[in-house]
Amino acid sequence: MIAGLGGLAASAISFSMTLYEAAHPPKVPVMQAGQRIDTGRWFVTLRTARIGTVPPTGVNGRTGIRRQVPEPMRENGCVKLFTEGFRKA
Repeated sequence: MIAGLGGLAASAISFSMTLYEAAHPPKVPVMQAGQRIDTGRWFVTLRTARIGTVPPTGVNGRTGIRRQVPEPMRENGCVKLFTEGFRKA
């Protein structure tokens, strides 16, 4: 009986959290082409985006599907900081 009440309480909490998240969706970040984003370890710059049939991985899962394909430029921030540290010394 206690396990049944616990399951019912968990279902009620899960349902209420779902309703709250549906009512307050997170804001989707918007970025411009050429804007540099610092993700911590990497610096990512979105160069362009296009509509295509081949995903960035090159593996075509389903044929005939059109996808938005971003073309980012990635720089490893750790390596850059490491090499800049040697230049200063």
